[in-house]
Amino acid sequence: MKFKSIILLFLLFFSSFVFSQKNYSTEIRLNNGFVAPHRIGMEGLAERPSFGTELTFFYDFGKTNFYDYKYNDPITGFGVSWQNLGNPESLGQ
Repeated sequence: MKFKSIILLFLLFFSSFVFSQKNYSTEIRLNNGFVAPHRIGMEGLAERPSFGTELTFFYDFGKTNFYDYKYNDPITGFGVSWQNLGNPESLGQ
C-alpha cells in the first residue's frame, strides 16, 4: 500500500511538468440545411436540401508575436469546402 502511495505521489508531482498537447489538428465537418428565400423571387430556387463537407487543418504557432497576446492566441490554418446548394442547375455545385 505504501508503494502505491509513493508511485501515485510521484506521478502527480511530475505530471505538472509535462505538456503533451499537439500544436496541430484536423477537422472534418458535414453540413446540411436549406437555402432560405430571403428576397422576392427566390422561392423557386430551393428545390432540395443543401449539404456539403469541409476539411480543415489548424496549426498553433504558440505565443510568438505581440498580436498573439492581444488577440488571445489565434490559430492559423486552411480549409477545403464542397457545397451542394440543392439546385445545381440554377445555383451551381
